[in-house]
Amino acid sequence: MHGRHIIEAVMDDIIKRKPNVDQIKQLVFMGTSAGGFGIDFNCDFMADKFLAANKDIDVRCIADSGDFYPAWVHTEGCDPYQVDEIAHQFWQSEGDESCYDSVDPPGSECLIFSSAYPYIETPFMLVNHYIDRHPDLEGPCTPPHNQDQEFWDNFEQEKYSLALTFLEDRPENAIFLSNCMFHSTSVVEWAWNDMDVPLVNGDGSELLKNIVRNWLTGDGPYQAMDLPLQKNPKCPYI
Repeated sequence: MHGRHIIEAVMDDIIKRKPNVDQIKQLVFMGTSAGGFGIDFNCDFMADKFLAANKDIDVRCIADSGDFYPAWVHTEGCDPYQVDEIAHQFWQSEGDESCYDSVDPPGSECLIFSSAYPYIETPFMLVNHYIDRHPDLEGPCTPPHNQDQEFWDNFEQEKYSLALTFLEDRPENAIFLSNCMFHSTSVVEWAWNDMDVPLVNGDGSELLKNIVRNWLTGDGPYQAMDLPLQKNPKCPYI
């Protein structure tokens, strides 16, 4: 796989050719779906590239519908870390550099964002769903969405716990976690403009577009989550 090399080549070209890189105030990397996975595992790598050219840039990352799930919740006899390790070796992919640099010896925890995120230093925003319509985003060891409701109820509750831990570990990070089963919130117009989610540790609710703006400007709350097992009232899907 050449994804990391392509990213590096594009960034090198931008830094070389874009005028006034030294005057950039803020730079936001954002990806959805597969692009969200790319953000998950390249955030610090990309940030370091631009910070080497301009140490004063406020670099941030936003991953929409990426690799964020409670990996400890899985079907019997299936270990998502083992499955990801096999895929990692087959594709010769590269995980998060910050995790690899911090863990001795580097292990499979660097291959799943849920265990790799503590090592990411760049400010980070998660946009995610309790359960995504895309079946691969709950990991490789889950039943079909229409089977084993007890499993999925537990999955939602554990994802809520994971999200709270994410915020406790990095309170400067942002989150928008909705209980509505679809895919890629930021590119769906009604979800961006109309589906509000309750604020964490605050009154009221907020739209994704405002959560993003608040986080980037520092002008308001930037953490919002639905509760597990309670579908968002603005969600149009059963």
